[in-house]
Amino acid sequence: MANNQSVRRHLDAFTRCRIIGKLEEGRSVTSVAAEFGIAHSIVSRLWRQFQTTGTAIRGSVVVVHEEPHPQMTGTFVMVPKDLTLRTIIIRRRRFRRLVIKFRIDSSHIVLQARRNRRQTAGEIASHTTQATGRPISRFTVARRLHGGGLFARRTVRCVPLTPAHRRRRFLWCREHRNWIDNEWGRVLFTDESRFSLSSDSHRILIWRERGSRNHPSNIIERAGI
Repeated sequence: MANNQSVRRHLDAFTRCRIIGKLEEGRSVTSVAAEFGIAHSIVSRLWRQFQTTGTAIRGSVVVVHEEPHPQMTGTFVMVPKDLTLRTIIIRRRRFRRLVIKFRIDSSHIVLQARRNRRQTAGEIASHTTQATGRPISRFTVARRLHGGGLFARRTVRCVPLTPAHRRRRFLWCREHRNWIDNEWGRVLFTDESRFSLSSDSHRILIWRERGSRNHPSNIIERAGI
């Protein structure tokens, strides 16, 4: 139970909005919990909080974490006495607008990163602030990009090859395809070492999806590797 509490305390407003949004789309609590890597009970508690109070933002209600009475089971949400049905409906509408706003901002951020994958999180944050009029930090941008499936990774660099180069490499491979271990044992492979011909390390980071390392758009041709 202590582990669940620790994870729950670190769920920011954006993550809570995403969870509620997916549940409102008809997703099951189990699938949403698996997607976010959190316990089933945390998502279930967050969903009950939203249904009871109309919001899932931290501080709107008090969630009891202590062990309940021996004759009672489960986790309980303490609802203020003055919380009427109308208030709950208003809160739900406001929360849904907040979810929509988060989705729009996230779509804008992910679109920027995909248009120019070499932008830093700080640059994207600056552009987003100018476009929306709302300040946003680079850490928030990074979280939104992670939520959109984009992660900062090093680019793959390769030597630019002309058609003639490719043809010669292909012929060389055909000539040596039947070599045995003794023949390859006399060959010294030096391409595993990293050499730099300038002071710049060329370790450029780009925003890309998992499994797209060798996609042409994520590769930089450079003469000096």
